[in-house]
Amino acid sequence: MKKSLLLISLFIVAAFQINAQNFVSTTPSNKNVILEEFTGRNCQYCPDGHRISNEIAAAHPGRYWAVNIHWGSFAPTSYPNLNVTDGGTIHNGFSIDGYPTGTVNRNGQVTINRGQWPSATNTQLNQSSCANIAAIGVINPTTRQLTLKVELYYTSDGPGTSNKVTVAMLQDNILGSQSGMSANPSQIINGQYNHMHILRDIITPEPWGETVTDISAGSFHEFTYEYTIPETIGSPNGVNVVLEDLSFLVWVAETNYYIITANEAQVFITENQSAISPVIASCEQNSIFCGNTTDVVTSVFNVGTDNITSMTLAYEYAGGTTEEEWTGNVAPYGMTGISHSIDIVTGNSDVEVSIIKVNGATFEPGTGTIAETQLSIPTIVSSNGELTIKVWHDRYGNQVTWKLLASDYSIIAEGGPYQQLPSNSTRLQQVTVPIEQNDCLNFTIYDAGGDGINNGHGEGHWQIEDELGTVIYQSNGQFEDSESININSLYSTTSYSIEVNINNSEAGTVTGTGVYNLGDEVILTAIPNAGYQFDSWRVAGFIVSRDNPYVFTATSNMSIDAYFELTDGVSDYDNLTIFPNPVSDKLYIGNVKNINSVKVFNFCGQLMKSSSEASIDVSSLPKGIYFVSIMADGQRTDKKFIKE
Repeated sequence: MKKSLLLISLFIVAAFQINAQNFVSTTPSNKNVILEEFTGRNCQYCPDGHRISNEIAAAHPGRYWAVNIHWGSFAPTSYPNLNVTDGGTIHNGFSIDGYPTGTVNRNGQVTINRGQWPSATNTQLNQSSCANIAAIGVINPTTRQLTLKVELYYTSDGPGTSNKVTVAMLQDNILGSQSGMSANPSQIINGQYNHMHILRDIITPEPWGETVTDISAGSFHEFTYEYTIPETIGSPNGVNVVLEDLSFLVWVAETNYYIITANEAQVFITENQSAISPVIASCEQNSIFCGNTTDVVTSVFNVGTDNITSMTLAYEYAGGTTEEEWTGNVAPYGMTGISHSIDIVTGNSDVEVSIIKVNGATFEPGTGTIAETQLSIPTIVSSNGELTIKVWHDRYGNQVTWKLLASDYSIIAEGGPYQQLPSNSTRLQQVTVPIEQNDCLNFTIYDAGGDGINNGHGEGHWQIEDELGTVIYQSNGQFEDSESININSLYSTTSYSIEVNINNSEAGTVTGTGVYNLGDEVILTAIPNAGYQFDSWRVAGFIVSRDNPYVFTATSNMSIDAYFELTDGVSDYDNLTIFPNPVSDKLYIGNVKNINSVKVFNFCGQLMKSSSEASIDVSSLPKGIYFVSIMADGQRTDKKFIKE
């Protein structure tokens, strides 16, 4: 055998044996697509093929992947030598009469030209697949050992009498020469061409794949491979194999030809492998929700040799630290999702998730067991049912796509990829979209280049407006692969009750109580009687404003109190001071004695800090507005301060 490869196991079981520990989907789906692009560094027109392939990838993220195979008369062996034997075997299995050329899901032995790739891809993507395939794995960076688990499930009978599973290793970011590179300027770096998704090896024992004989509906197949990743690939003038630049594709085909479907493997690089070895595969906020409460979903992958039956996850965020206890069973190379509900206390805040206990024993978090994600409160739309989406893309509009999803994850609208511009500049793409009342939406913009739309090729940006032209959200376009916002479309017909009370019925009167539509301006006015003066507006005992009148926008039901004081008395507020304000580190309390307690609350009334001294350290708090409640001599005084 020409590779350092060991096929550890192959199991075939009935469909009823599949359980939550298996990560391959059992739901019927359409085909995903592999483009095998036969190319070479001396091929004048190949960069134009790369450009076309990039545009297809941008239009179908997560469903289309290119495999660039260097072989033939246009593929030199000078540095960087991108030729590999497996690539030559696949290349020679097709009828090729020019370059660039390619196969879309190997739909026969004859290749097609680059102009036909988009339509052939769309045809394949719209066809149903008889099977689903998925893979997860881990690389030990010290030993360069890859362990990869592949799962295949047939949702209906497969074609022919047997099928074949293939695992391919690709590498990105290989700099070198390329004829005709000006046709694809997005891949030019300092005068060299950045070669992407280059075939480096086929990991299955044979380049055409591993044979599967039971292809009946409901059959499940599990393969586990171990493979030592070489330091360099190619002879002569080989190329260093950079672990971080690798990706792995898996596909299943009818014999050597006609790919049924494909997927990209999820692979982690970690040395943290032992009997008990969980790894956080992903951590993200639910993409669509309304209000201030959201679920954080953490996917945990077991790369150890023992089953994981229980875990404790800690969540540290602006509202404090909470924990989630999970019990179940995750077999080696299995995965599970753990959901935890969090109340977001500021407009945007980060949450750090760490695994602190596994199988009843304390677990020290480290590489791969700590993850972060950003939480954001939905932007409220107060229009009458329309959004205008404006995207100023940069030069590489061909890499930009976007989607607007409803709460059921159906696509309301989508756009891109757009035309590539001739030079560094921007171009506005605009669309007006009707939206449903009382729905929760998600807008996501993608960049296939991984550097956003404002990274030196034009100052791209984007924004969303309501039907009156009011900007409800805008971004400077500086992101990596994607950027998202949640939108709460509770508009116009939604009404809220604003109830205004006073602390002393003899002190005065107030105006402003009533029912308001979402987005309406609310004006509260406090009118003191003789001998009294207005002090503050308070919600749940905390001061929210000292303005009189107090003006704000209706976004929820509210019960608010107007506080009055005698004019001949001296209030706690007049005596007591806090400083500095704004504050970055320590907040001090002055002009008061006999302090009983000092407590800091966020705007939602959650306790964030407490002290019994005349000072309190707030350096760890996120930036924002807070309230400090001081008890001294049995009297309570509330102050508002800004953490900078």
